[in-house]
Formats: sequence, C-alpha cells, structure tokens
Amino acid sequence: MVREALQILKAYGIVEVRPKIGAVLSDRHEDAVRKLFAFQNDISPASFLDVQGYRCIIEVGVCDHIILHATAADLDHLDAVNARILENRSVDDAARCDFAFHEALVSLASNRTLLASYRLLQPVITQIMRVGKAAKPVQVDTHQAHAQIINALRARDRVAYVYLISRHLEYGLQFIGTENDRQRVVANSVA
Repeated sequence: MVREALQILKAYGIVEVRPKIGAVLSDRHEDAVRKLFAFQNDISPASFLDVQGYRCIIEVGVCDHIILHATAADLDHLDAVNARILENRSVDDAARCDFAFHEALVSLASNRTLLASYRLLQPVITQIMRVGKAAKPVQVDTHQAHAQIINALRARDRVAYVYLISRHLEYGLQFIGTENDRQRVVANSVA
C-alpha cells in the first residue's frame, strides 16, 4: 500500500526517488501540490464548501490576533488593497484582487507557515472567486463586504467580524452547481 501511495505521489510530481536516499519531496513539490488541488473544471457545491470551510477556519482563526495586534496602518493597508478591486475590468483581475485582500488579512496573523499554506491554495481559491465574478459583476458587493470586515476590525468587534467573514465566504455558493445540488450539500453539512 505504501508503494502504491508513493507511485501516486511520484506521478503527481510531489516526490521523487533518489538513488541511495529513497523517496523525498521533489524540488517543485509546491507546484505539484497546487496542480493537484487546482480545479480546472466546474466547482461542485461540496468542493466549494470544503475550500470555503478551510478558509473560514483560517480567516476566523486570525481574528483574535488581528484585533489584539493590528495597527491603524495595517487596517489602512487592507483598505488600500480592497480599493483595487474596483479598478479592475476583467474577471481574472477581480479574482486576483479579491485573493490579495484575503491574503493581506491572513498576513496580519504574522505567521509565515499559516500564510504559506493559505497561498498554497491560491489557484483553487481564485478559481472559486472567478466563478462568482463571471456570473455577475460583484466587484462593488465584494468591496462593500470587505469594507464591513475592515470596519469590524477597526471597532475591535470580534462577533461582527466572525459573522461578516463567514457570510462573505458563503456568498459564492449561489453561483455553484444547481439549486438541488446546493440544498443537498448544505443539508449534508448540517447533519
């Protein structure tokens, strides 16, 4: 079973077998992991909830640290990053700007490992962001949601922040799959 797992990891380029050493992470293992997790096709409601659930754990989890340690300059920087989403014309640019906001938010936790793991899923997260932005122009809505999140942080209001970030991360579900798919996935996640 271990050999089969190694063969799969080798096929994806995550590990390589070196003579006299054995299996080691390949030099390009980060790229391989990104490709492995990147969704190139439509995103299912279940995949959406998995990725957004991960993001919710991270982005809610950084709340206390941000509230205790973020400076006015840090929050001004978030405002500046958020403003960029209104300047974009293409879906790809808007998705990149949306990711940049969330990346800046996570970076306020001052934890390099956390930020690196968040960045690892950038292709997946930006794909999810593209789906919503392709379905309807949501840049203004996204900008306003981000502004509310920043205002909650400025007020040092943990409850408002958790509510707003959770609501914001669930917003895109309306653009994924069919209504029946969404209802079934949400029902299964509650059960």
